[in-house]
Amino acid sequence: MDADQLRNQFKNEFLRYRNNTWSEWHQGYLAFIKEVADTKFETFSNPEFQRRLWDDNPITSIGPGNAITVEGAYKDIEIIQKLWSLHNTDTLASKLSRELHLQNEFSSILEAVRIKHSSSGKNPTARLLRVFAALLPREILCIVSTPWLKNLKDELGTPLRGRPIIVQHVYLQNELRKGLHIGDSLEEAVDVNMFAWWLAVQHQQKVDDKTGKTPSPEHITTATESPSLTILPVAAQRKGLFYVTDNIDLLRTVVETASAGTTREELRDLILEERLNLNSKSADMIINQAKTLGLLRMENNTYFLTELGEDLRDNEPIDGVFVPTLVRRVFGFAHLLAIARDANWVIEKSTLLNKMRGIYPAWTTTFAPSSLTSWGVQLGLFEYHKDAAGQLNVSTTDCGQYWASGLPDDMGPWVVEAESKTEREEPDELPPIPDKSSLEPPSFSLIADHFRHENLLLPVRFLNRLHAALHAVETKKFVLLTGLSGTGKTSVARAYASSYCRAMNLNTREHYCEIAVWPDWSDPTGLIGFVNPLHGDPTFQRTEALGFLLKANDNPDKPYFLCLDEMNLARVEHYFAPFLSAMEGRPGKQVLKLHAYEDLIDNIPPAIPWPRNLYIFGTVNMDETTHPFSDKVLDRAFPFQLWDVDKDGWREAKVGDPENTPEVLEQVYPVLSELYDALYPVRRHFGYRVFDEVLSFCTLWTQASVFAEAPMVEGIDAAVYSKVLPKIRGEDTEVFSNALANVEKVCTDHNLAQSAEKIAAMRADLSALGLVRFWS
Repeated sequence: MDADQLRNQFKNEFLRYRNNTWSEWHQGYLAFIKEVADTKFETFSNPEFQRRLWDDNPITSIGPGNAITVEGAYKDIEIIQKLWSLHNTDTLASKLSRELHLQNEFSSILEAVRIKHSSSGKNPTARLLRVFAALLPREILCIVSTPWLKNLKDELGTPLRGRPIIVQHVYLQNELRKGLHIGDSLEEAVDVNMFAWWLAVQHQQKVDDKTGKTPSPEHITTATESPSLTILPVAAQRKGLFYVTDNIDLLRTVVETASAGTTREELRDLILEERLNLNSKSADMIINQAKTLGLLRMENNTYFLTELGEDLRDNEPIDGVFVPTLVRRVFGFAHLLAIARDANWVIEKSTLLNKMRGIYPAWTTTFAPSSLTSWGVQLGLFEYHKDAAGQLNVSTTDCGQYWASGLPDDMGPWVVEAESKTEREEPDELPPIPDKSSLEPPSFSLIADHFRHENLLLPVRFLNRLHAALHAVETKKFVLLTGLSGTGKTSVARAYASSYCRAMNLNTREHYCEIAVWPDWSDPTGLIGFVNPLHGDPTFQRTEALGFLLKANDNPDKPYFLCLDEMNLARVEHYFAPFLSAMEGRPGKQVLKLHAYEDLIDNIPPAIPWPRNLYIFGTVNMDETTHPFSDKVLDRAFPFQLWDVDKDGWREAKVGDPENTPEVLEQVYPVLSELYDALYPVRRHFGYRVFDEVLSFCTLWTQASVFAEAPMVEGIDAAVYSKVLPKIRGEDTEVFSNALANVEKVCTDHNLAQSAEKIAAMRADLSALGLVRFWS
């Protein structure tokens, strides 16, 4: 993030947020910092003052860090004097020697408090960081947990990998101060600290928006040091994760090798050299594990590091690297933390493993639960110890309690049945790849006759262009439908598939498959499945898309239509790589690779011939939540843009629909038409979905008795306020300013009082702040 963006967010968004939502926190934070700065040693060394410094510090909540108490430190004059020397030292120097001095002092005090006063014998890291933040507000941020500090670094684009924690704080504080052109008063120091937390929250909200998670309200109202974790639906999670001795060190070796790009063969050879007890298949499992954990991505048959892989290579804390992914993508890991939490952090190992077995009946032994527990131990979340009776227990560390505090309320079902497997005949070898599809497509005129009955509003000749694109290249039956949300992109894919199938007397449901793309797809496994090594023999975790592809392979004389909805929520060139490679393969070599093993795994072959009877649609929205397409993708597809709405065509279609009331339509249509025209120049107009839903809302408004006394104009006003205005956002340009003025005029002309008032307020904000959005 550049300095101009930083200053713009600080002045136009953060300060307003601080004065409204965070006013109470701001007042308490500033008052405490001033009190600490003004205190004399006599007061500072008082046990009650030290208790407040360590325990009742209003700067931030430390979440599970509260479990480690340090009461003895309140009266320990040696520790108090060390803290006082920091408090009484010039804090404006920012030389490297200063950073290292503070880091050494932090480590020294932390070790002394742990040995002499920690209630559990563990490091009170969060507590001491909060003390440092009170003593050194110009250098130490109010962010005391690694994941939230990483959010800030990611938002600023400042990795700082491998640097000690205090050095990171000093560097980030200094960068923020320079970027904001801000002074060194205590008031300004508090602003810098709160702004740092605000930026970390903004980054987390972006992540939550992409994953569909609702952010925790505490993070929005104050600095609450708990992680933000999400869990995929059970069907999208992997069922357990194997563990080998020194697994994390082995993964470190893998990512170090992949730093400059490497092949699977090179990685396999390296693993076999590092671990003489592993065989080739086990090495492949390790490589797949690195992909599962989001450390590697593949491009052009070469593995490269992801950002997470770079974090592991550069010695970022391993719990921050692995735990969010394990909780999100590996079934059972979140349950492991929850079981330990519900057992008050200590549980018999045998009891824990049996509870884990109970959540997934396919785990007929304790192998998978033991592997997950071993991961937890290696990540520092758990420790093994024996009680007085010699019973082996699992004890949750402070680190484990911290991560458990971020578990979502809805963790999904606690007992999950094993997936059923579809049996298929095992071919002896990959069948020869045909030069041409054996599918005989129906005539275009017959498809068009059926398509007309779908009642879609499309540009003239659109069907002609779509049909030509899907049949122009034998191996590239791939189109991208881009444009405005609500213009019927997915409906076009369904309608074409339905018309094609009806023209051939086929059941559309058996030949059309619609798959929603997930934002966290970083490799092909979310689409085509993966090898699960946690059984006696490796099994294949199937997906709906894989089953569909295998049907297409088994029936080359019939068409199959695959629609990838919201295709660019994830990076297409990453998860779609096998498809892209297969489309462009050399004649006779066009195969879709399904897994890296040489033999069939659970009746799934290593590869199948690229299905010449497969038609692929990708629906695409282009906004700040999606990824752009690389040339590699565009070279293999025909993109079509659906951007304009046929307003008159929509009106004519609704006139003939018996479910609509003509009187309502005639009142609703002029308003929507004029709003559409006003917003079109700034690309904030709306699609057929909004037209339909506003009309449905207003029709119900007239029919429901509860609205009997309410005039129609109130219903239109409410619908416009809810369905049209929320998408409006932009910067202070002439074209956008004119668009807002035109929208306000439409609302005023049609007596939409609530909507007109909102637009007037947005225009005022635009003039004052230089940018505006509905939700501000």
